[in-house]
Amino acid sequence: MYCRTLIFLFALLNGSLFAATTLQFSVPFTGSIASNFADQFGNTSPTNPMQWGIVIDTGGNGFAGMGQAYTEFAPGPSTSGFLQFGGVASDDFFLTSGFTMGDTSALFESGFTAPGGPGTIGDIVVNYTGGVAPGQSYGIIWFSTNSSGANDYYGFLNLGAVLPADNLPAFDASAPFAGADPIRSASFQFQAIPEPSRALLLGLAGMIGLMRRRRRKA
Repeated sequence: MYCRTLIFLFALLNGSLFAATTLQFSVPFTGSIASNFADQFGNTSPTNPMQWGIVIDTGGNGFAGMGQAYTEFAPGPSTSGFLQFGGVASDDFFLTSGFTMGDTSALFESGFTAPGGPGTIGDIVVNYTGGVAPGQSYGIIWFSTNSSGANDYYGFLNLGAVLPADNLPAFDASAPFAGADPIRSASFQFQAIPEPSRALLLGLAGMIGLMRRRRRKA
């Protein structure tokens, strides 16, 4: 009896620590399909397949990259991590979907597959770890050249939505995409990581010189 209790408590704790839910942006049987995501030219099916994911505002202070661009993000859209703004890590967490636009491999709980058309997205699994929690705002981000280096284009769509409760097998997040979707072009460019200014370098050099002089006198 004691061992069974321990096993139950461990399973319960493990489930709470590694809870996850699946956001469904395209649900064919409801008619809500997230489509028409495009590159900077308005092309929904560029030669280089676009990747996508979501950005989560873990700090509750808005998205740093709205209005101004995020700093280049390496190693790229296939890896999750905190996005930078002005060369400094923000609290905006990028979660990769692991899929390209139109990927048909994503299965919904209902048995339907993602539509798979050009510029269409399906679902994404959200793990509630590393500061990600229910109630946080999120938006959709996509990479027009399948890259996130300086001057590469990306698109960002703030849905005004928040992450649902954890441990849901699936959550219908397709409501914003009911009806015909407009073309959504990638209108932002990643900025290069700022280099230290010459004045700052000169100031550091001066401080080092003063420290050396003091050591010699001592």
